[in-house]
Amino acid sequence: MTERRVVVGVATKVAIGALGALGAFATVARLFGGGWPGYLAAAATFLLVFLLAVFLTRGQSRDLIPRGDRAVRGTTSRSGAVSLESEEAANAVPRTAGLVCEPGPYEVEGGSIFEIELDVRKGERVRGHIAEVDGDDFDWQIVSERNLVALRNGDEFNSARGEDHVTATTVNWRVSQNGPWFLVLDTYGRSNARVVRVNLRRH
Repeated sequence: MTERRVVVGVATKVAIGALGALGAFATVARLFGGGWPGYLAAAATFLLVFLLAVFLTRGQSRDLIPRGDRAVRGTTSRSGAVSLESEEAANAVPRTAGLVCEPGPYEVEGGSIFEIELDVRKGERVRGHIAEVDGDDFDWQIVSERNLVALRNGDEFNSARGEDHVTATTVNWRVSQNGPWFLVLDTYGRSNARVVRVNLRRH
């Protein structure tokens, strides 16, 4: 609406200025012989000049609209949304290299558990080994967050992988769903601490 008003205003001024060079409207009418035919001819001339002025000034009117009144076509939020979607898509792609946690070693007090969050995504293959540095036995589990809470509360839980009473073991696990996932080192029923080194990698 603002742009149209500016166009009409500019066109009107140009038209009036052009007709002003010819004199008053009555003078124009007299040039066409006066009377109703002259007035009609003058009106037609005014309309023609007005439309011509609109056509000539339409492209210039945009420069006369204040910057704050111009419609914004596209915003930076769109590119931000695309970037966010791209980032989420990239995070969904399984990786094939790198450690899934720090190797430690981790000291686990006797009769306790120690959890390590694993940096894994759905579909990734995790391989490697876990070993107690002094050759003492321990238990281990890979669990989801919900099952970790159940384990800590002494409730029944399910693990994706795990073993009891091992001194060293290999791990071969495909991540079934997005996490978080945790490796739990368990020394339940043992009085002495265990020091466990973890070497788990994506493949």
